[in-house]
Amino acid sequence: MATNFQIAGVNGKIEGTGEQTIVMIHGWPDTQELWQNQVNFFKNGYRCVTFTLPAFDQPKARPQVFSLEEIIATIGQVIDLVSPDQPVILMTHDWGCIYGYQYVVRHPQRISRLIGVDVGDAYSDAFDASLTPKDKIVIAGYQLPLVAAFRLGGKVGDRIAKKIAKVVGAPTSPKKIHANMGYPYYIAWTKAKGGLKNLKPLNFICPYLFIYGTQKPTMFHSQDWLIEITKKPENQVSGFKASHWVTIEQPDLFNHTVLAWLQRIR
Repeated sequence: MATNFQIAGVNGKIEGTGEQTIVMIHGWPDTQELWQNQVNFFKNGYRCVTFTLPAFDQPKARPQVFSLEEIIATIGQVIDLVSPDQPVILMTHDWGCIYGYQYVVRHPQRISRLIGVDVGDAYSDAFDASLTPKDKIVIAGYQLPLVAAFRLGGKVGDRIAKKIAKVVGAPTSPKKIHANMGYPYYIAWTKAKGGLKNLKPLNFICPYLFIYGTQKPTMFHSQDWLIEITKKPENQVSGFKASHWVTIEQPDLFNHTVLAWLQRIR
């Protein structure tokens, strides 16, 4: 039986039972529905918490810019609500990784284990140095139109967002994709509300599992990142034959890989 909640302007859901809680954070252009395969798999042994990032489920609302710090604070409010006394397992994808990682480095005592999907040290100096000219073209080629879509808003902005989602192979229904979802890219490129200047170096104290897709035009992590992760025996890196949406394309492999790691690293 699911329990719905609303806090800090976001809608969320708790499903399943267990002593440990898994909080799942999606990215663009998804909602909490991204994690349904994982919820169905893990809910018999874990409390699974999903929520939709601010404005991602508000296509008709006036476009609003949420800062990095505001999203981190929202994540904190969700975690404090669903597990006030115990640290949680954090599972993140895409922009959920960017925001989730920053929460982890600021509040390490609140996270017992961390799972990152397809985005590693993006926006770090090492990542920037690893990009080829082709990588930079690929990244700008889909991100800048999303910045424009957010700025334009309305039907025009929505059409641009839907088009980019189709081009990159996003599995979310086009009916649910809209321009308002683009604010993470907007702040990254325009530096609105401080942009990403407050990103802290990624130094995780908790055990970390990084899973990424190998079948995509560019990676969202550097090789230095993979080397650094695997220096700790409790950490694990796994590359799957999938695009950016690993949890959708390889749900069984993903779920069993995560479960095996959680059972090994208690």
